[in-house]
Amino acid sequence: SVSRARDMAPLSPSAEKAKLSRILNPVPYRKDDDGKEVVSIELARNRAKRLRLYQFDADERGVYIPSSKRPFSLLAPHELLGEQSQGLGLYFDTFAHFAVLMLVLFVVVGCYVMADAREHNAMSTNFNVREITSAGAVTEVACERVQTPSDILKTSHGSRCNDWKLASYYNCPTDCEITVTTAASSSASDLCGTYLPCTLSGLSAEQAGRCCAETLQSSLRLDSNATPTAVYAMQIVTTFIMIVWQSFFHHRQLVKARKVNKRALTVGDYAVYVRGLGRNTYTREQVAAFFAHYGEVASVSMTTTLGKVLHSEMVLAKQQRHLREIEEWKASRMSAKWSHFYDIRLMMFKLTQLGRVDPMREEGVARLREKIEAREAAVFEELEDPEAFANLGEAFVTFNYEEHANNCLDDHHTEEFYELASNCFARRERPTFEGKKIGVYPPPEPSDVYWENFAGMRGGERNERALYGNATILLSLGVASLIQWIMETLRQNYRVVAYDRYTIDRLANGGDTDWTLQIRLRVLSALASLVIILMNLLLTLIVKGIAKFRRFHTRTDRECYLMSRLTVIHMVNCLVIPILNSSCPRTDDRHGRCLWYAPGGLVEGAFWLQFFNAFVPDLIYAMDIGGLVKKQMAKLARTQATLDELIVPRSFSFGEKYAALCKTIALALFYGPVLPLSYVLAVSGLFVSYWADKYWVLRDHKRPAKLRNETTTQLVRILAAINLAQVLLMGLGWYYHGDDDNLWIYAVTMWAAFQIFPIKRLLGIRRDETLEDGGTDHTSYWFNMGRRDAHGKEMSDSGTMRAPEHVHDEADEEDEAQLVKAPSLKKKWESLSLDVELRLLGVSKNELDRGRLKMYWPYVPVNASKATVDRLVDKYHLFDEIYPANPELMVNQKLDTGGPEWTAPPAVQLQLKRSSKILRNTPSRIKRAAAASSTPTASSPRA
Repeated sequence: SVSRARDMAPLSPSAEKAKLSRILNPVPYRKDDDGKEVVSIELARNRAKRLRLYQFDADERGVYIPSSKRPFSLLAPHELLGEQSQGLGLYFDTFAHFAVLMLVLFVVVGCYVMADAREHNAMSTNFNVREITSAGAVTEVACERVQTPSDILKTSHGSRCNDWKLASYYNCPTDCEITVTTAASSSASDLCGTYLPCTLSGLSAEQAGRCCAETLQSSLRLDSNATPTAVYAMQIVTTFIMIVWQSFFHHRQLVKARKVNKRALTVGDYAVYVRGLGRNTYTREQVAAFFAHYGEVASVSMTTTLGKVLHSEMVLAKQQRHLREIEEWKASRMSAKWSHFYDIRLMMFKLTQLGRVDPMREEGVARLREKIEAREAAVFEELEDPEAFANLGEAFVTFNYEEHANNCLDDHHTEEFYELASNCFARRERPTFEGKKIGVYPPPEPSDVYWENFAGMRGGERNERALYGNATILLSLGVASLIQWIMETLRQNYRVVAYDRYTIDRLANGGDTDWTLQIRLRVLSALASLVIILMNLLLTLIVKGIAKFRRFHTRTDRECYLMSRLTVIHMVNCLVIPILNSSCPRTDDRHGRCLWYAPGGLVEGAFWLQFFNAFVPDLIYAMDIGGLVKKQMAKLARTQATLDELIVPRSFSFGEKYAALCKTIALALFYGPVLPLSYVLAVSGLFVSYWADKYWVLRDHKRPAKLRNETTTQLVRILAAINLAQVLLMGLGWYYHGDDDNLWIYAVTMWAAFQIFPIKRLLGIRRDETLEDGGTDHTSYWFNMGRRDAHGKEMSDSGTMRAPEHVHDEADEEDEAQLVKAPSLKKKWESLSLDVELRLLGVSKNELDRGRLKMYWPYVPVNASKATVDRLVDKYHLFDEIYPANPELMVNQKLDTGGPEWTAPPAVQLQLKRSSKILRNTPSRIKRAAAASSTPTASSPRA
């Protein structure tokens, strides 16, 4: 009755218009002969497979051949992967560099420290009780607490037991001395049970009254047993190796990025990203007219408040999918199963795929319909608003030639500190747009942009979301730290009490040896380390949710945010909290009670932490619990859209993966000076993670987006901070009471000098994308989009064209009718996105077999209204004609970025420069371009 009353109620004018708009642009569904929607698991799997990463062959033109699509080999070189995703190639290349670093540190630093520790190992559970009577008689007997210390501790820095402030009396030989009036017993063997060490907890009043004072054996404190200066000097060696490796790593990453950029042709090679236009009403032609002073402009895409409409459309699409699923459930008479509350699958399906609406309750379904109608009306009102497509202040300007884009970037290049210093900190004035100072930067790729996040995520709202996000992270980290602190405290208390009770029972009461004590304590240490790993995984999920809440403008910004936040969280959980929780009092009245090198203490726990970190995260990731749940829910789907959503592959998060790498390296660097086995564990973890990640990304995950090179820069900064932190930890922590405890100052000075002075710049470790060859071979963007080039030549099957980044896959509609197995379905289904693509490109469907570069346009939901599609096409379609270059120089424009010589096509520039005799004054990059243009080659016959 509620549903009938709703259907009879009149709609508002906005809702009527919105409903009419949807009717004019309906979403196609597959139907069988009975009118029910057909759902095919084969079709869903086929669509999921097409989202993965594939390798293509290229024909003689350099165009990808769709029929050659095949999975990458697991042994595929990183450069080949980088052609499809630059970030992916650099990520896997990072593993090799990290592995080399760990091996070098183990050979140069770890082997020496470990060999010294094994050679001078003095760890023992024995202690000598020395009874001295007033008459001067001395009776001494050797006693034993527990079994032999573990092999892990024997390879650690504390194996010498020569520092009374760091040594633990639980596993270092000691002398326990007491002065008495008369001898306690005539038997020397009874002294072990008569005089117990005063440091033991749980002593009775009688035992505490006659306990002995414990100190390290005098032989351990001799100068001959002192730790060599070379061991302490390892902190300087480690810092030097890190600085050299960091420079080499940064250089190699930039070289790889340049090679990948040259081999992979993308629209980003032709475009620039403009900021600072402010909220405006400029037309695309006005913006193109300004940038035409640098060369021909092929397209201008401006960020608008359309993102708000697109976000609403996405929410609306999700609600409509839920409603469609509910209707199909009701039609198939499956709603009665909701009474089986014990079925977890049904409960999860209801919460995630039906919008928490019970199909058995008409009230809930009616409310969902009302929400959909309200959302449709809101979208339509937003489209009718004059400010609906207002420009927000950013623009992607695509030039017709890469050289013209580089001219623009060069003219608006922001001076670095050393460039400003050489010019007495006087900034060069740049051309302004309508009196506004603008910034021009290398652009993100189209797949890197979150168009729907530009609207609204500004100023106050962006700062507010950042504040809420950071507060949530701090709160979550605080709760996790509290849980770990409680666990660590309970573990240490149990360990101390267990050891002391066992020692007292064995020595004083003659108890039997408990061989299970060591096993129980080591299992406890392993469980405590496992808790840290699980807390890291939980916090990772929280931070990923906050990153989604922040709504970054690009995926690169999101991944860099994840990398930095997760790295800090991992460092706090894996290093700061365990070290702070590990008791190590260094006062004179509490010597011998440091638990760093005690059985089950900090160092032994660090071993198990790194051991689990090497395998457990990848094991849990491979289990894919979320994917298993979705596969179970997929069995309940009644619509193809819901089934597709549940079968879609996982995304590959670079930020999360890089943070895990940084955690592995940081654990090895921080614990390596006192536990050299850390380097070996790090290499093992890198090996496992490399092959696990490579398998998942090439066989199971979505095709990664093409991200900017910011991840490398962010990683280098994080590694520099880790290097400084490990130096401070060695100097103020592990080696603080060493004989040469001032060596860390020299290491910090070395690190600071490398960071402050322009050493990287002098070594050429920098990347200037304005001077890079994007691999276009002077081919115009217009030509690579299937249009006529600068000379009127149109691309044909025999024309030359570099390998594009986008190929229309005919398999997108390949035999879907056969997969559906519906006899009434005679022709292939066409999606709205394909229609939008045709209109934005201005081509017909039969021209989609040509390879093309992508364009800067927002993603459009399949169920978007006709009005939304029309407005989007009007704002983002490719120009009908190239906007011609303007040879006049603007105010403050550099001479070598404009004018007739620099705005002409590269093939024409050489003739103009020769005629004006300025070739010898041109930068080297233009000379190379001119030389290449003057010499016809097989790869560039148009020169």
